[in-house]
Amino acid sequence: MSRSFVTATLTALTLAVAAAFPIAAAAAPTGPGAEREAERSLAAAERAFSGSVRRSRGATLALRDLALALPDLSGADRRQARALLSRPDEGNEPQFDPNDPNANGNWRADAETDSQCSLHFCAHWVTSDGAPPRKTDEIDLSDDNDNGTPDYIDAGLASAERSYQVQNVELGWPQPENDGTRGGTPQNDIYFSQLVFSENFGLFGYANTDRGDPCLDGQPYRCAGYLVLDNDYSEFGYEDPLLPLRVTMAHEYNHILQFAIDLGQDTWMFESTATWAEEKVYPKVDDYVFYLDFFADSPADPMTSAGGGQGLKIYASAIWNHWIDSRFGEDVVREAWTGSRKARPRSFAIEAYGRAIRQFGGSGFAREFARFAATTAEWRDATEFPDARSYPKQVDRAGRLNPGQSVSAKLDNTAFRLYDVPNPGGGTLRLEAEVQRDTRSAVALIGRRSGRQPLVRLDYLPNGRAGNVKLKRVGGYDRVTVALINADGRAKRRENARPFREKWNYVRNDRLFRATLR
Repeated sequence: MSRSFVTATLTALTLAVAAAFPIAAAAAPTGPGAEREAERSLAAAERAFSGSVRRSRGATLALRDLALALPDLSGADRRQARALLSRPDEGNEPQFDPNDPNANGNWRADAETDSQCSLHFCAHWVTSDGAPPRKTDEIDLSDDNDNGTPDYIDAGLASAERSYQVQNVELGWPQPENDGTRGGTPQNDIYFSQLVFSENFGLFGYANTDRGDPCLDGQPYRCAGYLVLDNDYSEFGYEDPLLPLRVTMAHEYNHILQFAIDLGQDTWMFESTATWAEEKVYPKVDDYVFYLDFFADSPADPMTSAGGGQGLKIYASAIWNHWIDSRFGEDVVREAWTGSRKARPRSFAIEAYGRAIRQFGGSGFAREFARFAATTAEWRDATEFPDARSYPKQVDRAGRLNPGQSVSAKLDNTAFRLYDVPNPGGGTLRLEAEVQRDTRSAVALIGRRSGRQPLVRLDYLPNGRAGNVKLKRVGGYDRVTVALINADGRAKRRENARPFREKWNYVRNDRLFRATLR
C-alpha cells in the first residue's frame, strides 16, 4: 500500500461511525435558532455524502448532528434528513445530483439484491441495479469456490466473524444489542454499498442505529446497530482491497459494541477505541499507523477535540489506548467503556478512562496522560507503543530551548508542547516552571539514546503552580526534549447540549505555562 496515497487522501476519506440519535421532539430545543441549526446540519450531511467531505466535518459527525436535529426539521428538509438516516435497502434515497443518484450509499429502489448469513452476521448486497458503472452498488459476483456466495461476501462475513471472535470472545466485550428482525434476521446486518466514487472523496464505512428505535429517546442509550461498508474498496490505493475491508469491519463492529454500552459517549473515545480495535483484530495490517501524522502534527490540539488534527487526530489517538493497554493490560480499554455509565459525570470519556485506570492500579487519567504525552517525544523508541518504528520520526516541536532561555505558552486540555534542547551541555539540566494554579499539569525532560527506552523525568503538578525537574549527565543523550503538558480534562456539561460531541465545556483550557531551562 502506498503511504503517500493514504496520507494525501485521509483528510477526504472518513473512517467513521454514523451514530444516529433521533431524540424525542419534546426534548429538543425549539424556535427559529434551533431550526437554523437543523438546516445547517442537513446541509453538512448533504455535503458529506456528495463529494465535499473536505468542507464538512465528515459523515459521522454530520449524520449524528442531523439525527439530533431531526425534530427541528419539517417538510422537504425532514424527508431529506430521514432518507439520509435510512438503511441502504429502505428505497428512500435523496437526489443530491441528477447525474449521481446514488451518492449517499442508499440502494436504488429497483435494485436486485441478495443476502447470506453466518452465525452472527447477515450480509446484504446488490446483484443488479442498472446504475452507471461509476456509481453502481453491484458487487463482483465471482464465486471461485462455487459455494453459491460471491467471494467478496465470503471475505466480508469471514472478517465479521473474526471481529466477533477477537472482540467478544477473546477481549470479552459485551454482546451487541439485538435488532430483532430489522434487516430480516436477528443477526447483525452488514450492507455493501458504493461509498467511494474517486480517490478524492468517499467513506470507508459506517455504523448506524435505526430511526425510531426506543433506545434513542433517552438514557441509557444502549442501542442495536447495523454496518454499511464499501462494495469493493478498489478506489483506496491498497494493493489488496481486502485489507481495508478487514480493518473497516473490525473498526465498525467495535462501534456496534459501543452502541450497546453507551451511545452517548464522547466522539474521540468512540473513534480512538475503534481504531485501537482494528489492531487487536488484525495486528499485521497496522492501518492505524497512517493516521499518526495527524497526531504528530498537532500535539497542541486537545485529544478530546473532534476537530483536532484536521479532524483525524481522534483516529490517531488509538495510540492512547495502545499506551494504557501496554501499561495496564488490554482489559482496561473494555472497562473504560463498560464503566462509562458509572463515571461521574456519566458518559464522560476523561473520567471513564480515569476510573478504569484506577481500577487497574494506576493513578487516574491526568497522571497517566502526562506520562503518555511526555513519552511521545521519543515514541519510536518507547516499548509502550506497538509498531513504533513505523511511526513518524517525531512529534512536532514548538521550538528550541537552550540553557538560560525561557518560554511561555498557553495550552488547552489534553494538549502539550515539545521543545528541542539543541545545546544541552554535559552536566545537569534543570527545568523550572510555573503553571497557572488549579491546573492538573506536568513538566518533563526527556532524554533519548538511540534504540533504548527514553528516560522521562517528569514533575506532575496536581494543582499547577511551581514545578522543577532535573536530567543528569545530559551529554550522554542523543537528544533532549522539554515537555509542557496540560493534563486537565475537567469539564462541565453544557445545558441542552446538542450534538453529543459538543456536550462538554472544558474548564481548564487556555492555561498559562512559563518555563526556564538552567
